[in-house]
Formats: sequence, C-alpha cells, structure tokens
Amino acid sequence: TVCFAPIKKGAYAFDGGDTNDVPLEDNDVPPNTYQQTCELPSFEWAAYGTRLTGRMYTRRAALLGDKLFAAGYLKSTLAPNKEDFVESDADFGVTGPYTNTNPTGVGAFYVTSDLVSYTTEHGSFAQYEVGVVKIDATTGEPEDVYVYHGEGQDETCGLAAKEISDGKRLLAISGHFVGSLAVGHSDGTETTIYNSNAEGTADFVLHPNAIKNGQDDGFVISTDADTGDANWIIAYPTSTKDSQTVGVDLDSDGNIYGAGYACNEAVDATVVCNGFVAKFAAADGAIMWEKQYTDLGAAMWIAYDEMDDALYVTGTTTYKGEDSDSKIHQSCNHVTCAVTMRLSAIDGEMDWVRTVQGSPRWNFFDQTGDIRLANDLDGPYVYVALDDAGENGVVTLDEGTPYAGCLDENGVLTPEYEVNPNSVVTAADCPSGSTFVSRSDANAYPASNATTDAQCGAGADIVDACVIKYHKYTGLPIWGSDIHPVASIVPSSDGQSVMAVGFYYNSNSFDSVKLPSYNGIEAAYNAKLNAETGKGEYVMHSGGVGKTRPYDAVGSPNGDIYIVGYTQSSVLNWGGTLQTKIIEEGVDQNDDAGTAFQFGKVSSDTKEYQFFAVKLASGESAMPSCVESCSLVEGGMIADPVIKDGHCLIDNICYIEDSTAEIFGRPCLVCRTSESQTEWSYSDDVGQERCFINNVCYDKGDFYNYRKSRRENYDSDCQICDPPMDGFDWSLKLGFALNGTAEPPNDCKIARFEGVCFSGRNKVEVEDSRGTIRMDSLQIGDSVRVGDGKFAKIYSFGHRDTDAVVNYLQIETDKFKNPLEISHSHMLFVLRDGTVTESVPASTIKIGDMILTENSNTVAKVRNIKNVQRRGAYAPFTTSGDIIVNGLLASNYVSLMDEETTTGIPIVSMQWIAHTFKAPHRMLCSLNFAICENESYDNNGLSTWIAAPFHSGQWLVKQNTVLKFLGMTALVSVLLFVSMIETIVFSPVLLLSAIIAFGLLFINKFNHQKMNSKNIA
Repeated sequence: TVCFAPIKKGAYAFDGGDTNDVPLEDNDVPPNTYQQTCELPSFEWAAYGTRLTGRMYTRRAALLGDKLFAAGYLKSTLAPNKEDFVESDADFGVTGPYTNTNPTGVGAFYVTSDLVSYTTEHGSFAQYEVGVVKIDATTGEPEDVYVYHGEGQDETCGLAAKEISDGKRLLAISGHFVGSLAVGHSDGTETTIYNSNAEGTADFVLHPNAIKNGQDDGFVISTDADTGDANWIIAYPTSTKDSQTVGVDLDSDGNIYGAGYACNEAVDATVVCNGFVAKFAAADGAIMWEKQYTDLGAAMWIAYDEMDDALYVTGTTTYKGEDSDSKIHQSCNHVTCAVTMRLSAIDGEMDWVRTVQGSPRWNFFDQTGDIRLANDLDGPYVYVALDDAGENGVVTLDEGTPYAGCLDENGVLTPEYEVNPNSVVTAADCPSGSTFVSRSDANAYPASNATTDAQCGAGADIVDACVIKYHKYTGLPIWGSDIHPVASIVPSSDGQSVMAVGFYYNSNSFDSVKLPSYNGIEAAYNAKLNAETGKGEYVMHSGGVGKTRPYDAVGSPNGDIYIVGYTQSSVLNWGGTLQTKIIEEGVDQNDDAGTAFQFGKVSSDTKEYQFFAVKLASGESAMPSCVESCSLVEGGMIADPVIKDGHCLIDNICYIEDSTAEIFGRPCLVCRTSESQTEWSYSDDVGQERCFINNVCYDKGDFYNYRKSRRENYDSDCQICDPPMDGFDWSLKLGFALNGTAEPPNDCKIARFEGVCFSGRNKVEVEDSRGTIRMDSLQIGDSVRVGDGKFAKIYSFGHRDTDAVVNYLQIETDKFKNPLEISHSHMLFVLRDGTVTESVPASTIKIGDMILTENSNTVAKVRNIKNVQRRGAYAPFTTSGDIIVNGLLASNYVSLMDEETTTGIPIVSMQWIAHTFKAPHRMLCSLNFAICENESYDNNGLSTWIAAPFHSGQWLVKQNTVLKFLGMTALVSVLLFVSMIETIVFSPVLLLSAIIAFGLLFINKFNHQKMNSKNIA
C-alpha cells in the first residue's frame, strides 16, 4: 500500500502566491488587478509598411543581437490579369523609425523589395510568398527584406533566431505551401521544393483558401540571418489535405526543432489530423527523429531549453477547435483539451504532459497562444498561453501524467516537486532508505493529488484564454491567469513578470479594468502579469480607427519588448506614449500635406494592410505626462493619481482640454475637465448635429448600417441619426415602423398607425403603497391620480404597445422636474385668456402656454418643447376621462382634429365626444370588471374596444364639410342620449329619481288603463 504525502504549500513557492488566496469561482472578477499604473513603459519607435503595391501579414518575430526579424506572408498586390496592371520594382517597402520627434516618418530610412506579381485567377491568397523583414532593433531603421518565392500560396508562421556554437547566425522559418517554393543560396544557386500532391513537378496545386480541394505540405528553411541566403529547405510534413510546421526553434548546433500537424484523407474520405514534433539536422534538414501524436489534432508552438536539452510544446486534441474531431487522449479528462508537454530534445521521448479543458485550434489568423521559458532569475519555469482554455468555466490545472517520487520505508510517497525543484528528480535524489518511483510506475503520484489550486476559466464569460506557469522539470502548475486571447508572451529579463500581447475587439475587460473600443474593431493590448502570483499589474492599449493586430512579441536581455503585426490605421497611438501617422506612397493626403509633424485627420484608414514593428522600452517606466503625483493604495495594488489642471487621464492616456476621442472613431467625445478628468464627455454638437449610438459617433442624416458578413453591408431605409429627435439612439423616419428585430435590409415597414398615447417614461401616482410609478408599470384596475386631487380607476388601455417606436413631444414646464412625453394628437388641458379651460392637442401647445396641474386652480408654464423618440406607447383610460402625468392634467383621449378641439358643432369638444363615446364600456366594466381586465389588442396595440370606432372617426374627419357636419350631428345626438343614461346610472340621486319617476309613470299608466277598462264596461 502506498500513501501519498500531502503537498507542502509554500515550500518552494509552488502555491502561486499568498497562502490566504482563495480560488476564484466562475466570473468572480478580482477588483484590484491591472491597476498598478502609476508608472508605465513608453513606446520608443515604430516601423511601418508604406506602399500600396505590397502586403504583409506579419506572423512571427525573433531577436538576434541588435537585429529584429519579422516573418509573415508577403505579396505584390499587382496582378497581371488586371486591366490596370503596371509592373513595379519596389512592390513592398518598410519605413522607419517613426518617433515622437518624427511622427510621420519623413526622411526616415526605408527598404523596398521587388516581388513577383502573380495573377489572381486562383484567388488572391495564391499570390503570397515567404517574407522576412530585418530591422535594427536599437534604432528602428529597416535594413532588408528576405523573400522566398514560388507558385501558389506560401504561408509563413514559424520563426526562430540563434547564434550557434560556431559563431554562425541562423534563422529557422516554417509554414506550409502549395505548388512550389524556392530559396536562393550564397553561391547564386536555388533549391526548389514541390508540393507532394503535384507528383514532383511544377504543376500548380490549388490552395484551400483560393479554390476548394487544395492540399498543403509543410516546409522548414534554415537560412543565414545576416544575408537571408538559405542553407537548406525541406518539405515536411507532406499530406493529402493540409499540413504545416507551425512552430520552430534552434539549438546551439544549428539543429531545428519543429511542431505542427498533418491532415490526410482516409479511405472513407474522412480527414484525420495528427500532431507531430520533429528534429531536423543542421547540415541539410534531414530528419533526426520524429514523433507522431495520434491523440492530438495539432501540435503548435515549441521552445528549446539548452540547459537540459529539453523541448516544451503546446498542442490540442482538436484540429477544428470543436468537439466533433477531438481525439481521445490518455491524459485528458474532457471532450477536448489543450495540451502542454515536455520532451527530450535528444530522442523526442516524453517527460510529462499537462492538460486543461479547452479547444484551441490552429488558424493562421487566430491568436493561438505561445510557450516561452522563464528567465533564470525567475526560476525553472515555463510559461504557456492557450486560447479557449477553461472556456466553459473554472477547471483545475492538476491534470496530466503522474509525478515521480520517493517512496520511504513506511510506504509514504513524496512527489518529485517536493524532493528537488532545481532539476529532474532521479533515484539519486531520493533519501537513503527510500525507493525512486518513476512517472510510468503504477504507484506514481497522480496529478490530481497535487491540489495546487491552480486553475483556468474563472473569467469564462468575458475571456477565453489562459496564461499558465508550470515548473519545467515536473510540470507542476504554479498558477493560471484568465485573459483575452494571447498572440505572444514575453517573460521579463528580471524574472519579476511576464508580458502578454494580443489584440481585442469590443470584448475588452481585463478583470475590472475595461479597455476602450477602437471604432469597434481590433486594437492591441500588452498586459503585465506578476511572475509570482499571475495577477495582472497593468494593461496598456494601442490602436487607431482601423484594425491593429499584433501577432508576436520578443524580449531583449535589457527588458525591451518588440511587437510585430499589421494594421489598417493611418494614425496609431501606442500606449499613449507614441503617436504616429503612416503616409502611404501614392495616396493623396486629402486632410493635410503629409509633412512632418502634421497629423491632419486622425480618424483615417490606410488603403492597404500595412506591416508594423514597434519597440516598447519596458525597462524604463514613468508617470503619464499629465499626472502630477501618484501613489499606490489598497496594499500597493491600485494607482491613485493626481491629474494636472487642464488635462484628462482616460484609460491611462493623457489628453489636454478639448481633445477629442477621434482616434477611437468617436470625434463627438471630448476631454472636458469641468465635467470629468477621467471619462470622456459629450461634445456640444451631440443632440444637435451628431448622435452617439452604441458607442459610435454619427453625423446627422447617417443611416444605421448592418454588416452581415465581410462582403455584405446594408443601410437601413428608416433608422436614421436625427439628433434633435434623439441624440443617443436611432430615430425612425416618419411613416415607418420597425419590422420586429429584423436587421437591414428587412428592418423597415410602412407604419399603419402612429401612437396616440404617452411614453412609458412618464410618471403617475397610484393610490396604493407603490406611490409614484412609471407609466409602463400601470395595469388595468390601478387607481391613479386625476383632476381635482382625486383618484380614478383604470378600466382600459386605448393603446398599449411595448415594442412600438413612437415620436413624442417632450414638454418642459417651470413647475416640474420631469418633462411630459406625449404624442402630438393627445390632448392636454390649458388655460386660455386666464379664465377659459380648453382641451387641446399637444401639437398646438406653444412655449408660454399654461397647462393645468393636479389642482385645477394652478397652472405650469411651458418653457421648452422638443421632439423625442421612445420605445413603447401607453394610453390608460380612467373613469374620469383625465389623468395627472408628471404633474400635468392630461386627457385620456386624442383629438381627431389637428388644430381645434371643436367638431364644427358649437360647445361640443373632442374631450366630451371621446369620453361620452366610452360610456357603454365604462358601464359594462362597472357591472363586471373581469370583462375589462381581460382586454385584448390588435396588431397596432389598439384596444379592440376602440380600434374600429377610432378608424371610423379618422375617416369621418377627412370628409368634406357637409358630410362631416351631418355625421357629427348624428353622432352628437346619439351621444347626448348615452351621456344622459351614464349620468343617471352613476348618480345615486338621479338613479333613484329616475326609478321613482319610472315607477310613478308606470303606476299612472296602469291606473289610466284600469279606468278606461271600467268606462268601457
């Protein structure tokens, strides 16, 4: 029997921080992370692509001495099959440095490259080559562009650099290709490889992103880092569907290690993908060993550790990133898993495996994570970033292969991470009298018994990636930190932190810190995590109005970080410390002359996807320029800055008074220190000439646009920015209604009915304990405040529609804080000439008019009227025919006459006609209120009690004068009788008098008939 020794927390700081830390539950967001922002590093320089005739999707970076290398897919955008084709000998170019003293790069260094121009007949992706940009890491000056070309698409994804033991400086480059791929050597010769599906010929093989049914083979290139001359190229792995050598690294002998996948079509036409890791000889690329993993859908990133000749590799059990193709993995306890493993670099034998629930996938445009060795000052650790890890909630990191250990004479097994944390544990490390138990032994220490509390997935609702710290010799998880998808991680040179780099969309929360949305598209972030605890210390953001995607980052020995990617922003703000403008060759600067120091329009896109490389001098930090002083509070976790007068500090970036948020695509937001020094304020033209809707600024007259896909965009025909109507939501053009929740082009329909009612925002007073409530909370049966200070029951809603978008008049008075929102034709009671009370349509109200209040002896003076648009329409009917709304006396009814209350018949008002017309309904409700409580409404939200009469009344008032007079005379005659009946029914005295009179009349008639009978007799 074997007993397992409990983990000794804190013995080697494996617990990931304070012993009083409590594991997070799902969505339990730490309130004190990413806020140590008293001092932040500065971006020093940037280099950019500047030509319209070339495009580079940058994928990977490497640093070698004072040279920065950035690799990706590179192409000429010129195509011989296009009518306007003109050949160029400088298709692609890079300019730099862009600095604070030269933000537009005027007079900066530049390099260009003459690329082969391919046709687009097989799709634009078939034009890509393998490209590597070389930049002076100190100055930011571009020096060269290495190009490896061939027919068909060549995708670059892996890059590593190293000065090997004989002094040579090498690059390892990897990816996959179709067709052919050629490299040049220092002697002027070339080597060309061909896709295996072309049967060794130069026949063009289609790429799946160009046309269906393409096949890819992987490739690996060894090249001279100083010249770009290739040492060798091999095609590996080959496949019948898709394959790629994703990540690469080098050892001191120049051997290259690669990780990736190969997908092949089976006999039954299904596609099976397996991961692999392989070692390629320094001399010629010959395969020294290879390991195929049928339990992986793909292996991805790889890091070589020369200290003990080990490899660290990430992978996934699913190639597609979904359950349908996930493999069964012995160390995975879930349907899908992200995998991290340590192998021997000598023969590829497995040392340990750690798994976590997740479904990362390989895709060249995704952020697929990273794996990097910790600095020696940090300790024997490896950092891993995994996408879609813990995506469904909190999951433990204590999963994978068992631990080795030492079994003492009492049968107690001490796991290897407690025996010796500084090297791989062997039998020699076990105390005298104990026995070494290997990881493969049946009595090995289960991974789940470590109970480290390390986990991923606590932020599953808002983030779906995880950065993990493992002990490299044992695989013991130290901590997991949930974060947005990560493109790269860079452990710091001082061993105190790790920097995560990536891009984010609108989902932009780093725990409790929310980054700004850059025009609703991708922006860059760099987040510093504490190496001991994994907690976020700060997060910086960068970008412009076009997408900005970083794909890799590398660190220097002195702590600088270099980030590479591509952008579509002309003006880029890097972390608030460097703002630059790309001026593309051949593009007319419509907003400025394009001279140095002149930015002109900030919110402008580039015409082409442009390469970028940028240096973050993370070894040098300073307070933001607008901060006068700053202290750390809450135990040193949260910055408490004092901001200089005349400045704003918004999202950790400084702005002077009246600066706009134009770089975020929001020119209608401004820094207005009188309102806030830490948040944007609305500019004066919001509600006048601009709208601010869904975090975006729109000009008056702009229509709502719906982007269905990359190629399909639709403008609405009815949803429009109408600032005076509503400065913060889309307004509807008159005559239109929304078609449910449909998006353009199906969002609009012709309005059949304009609301005749109140908005739901209005307030009314009810007689019960609820007091004052919103109009949209009213129900049939409630008693509400009406005229003369009384309460009356609601027996019906003439109009009730929670979804209708209605135009209202918003009427402000001098007596009440809340303005009344009422439809144009709805009636209010006003005082004319100081003595006469009239019920008039709201549309006739003018500034200065006097509207009656709860007490008919008092009035409120109208001081402002404007149009607003609201969702929801409500018209409660009370037994009194009126209602107090926001303190004002309003009618229950509308006027069918646009400009007058009379009907053409003297002394008869629309208020009397409407209220009398509803008398039968009120009398029925008084007999059996249950009938009224179960009211129904038509498609327009009109009560079925009034729908037909209402539309009939609308028809009548549109007729000629004679017909209108005859119809109204007949109607008034009937209503006079109805009014008399209702007056009698609801007045006890009159009702009793009527009964007595009727009785006397009956008795009199009976006696008269009796006397007549006697006379006849």
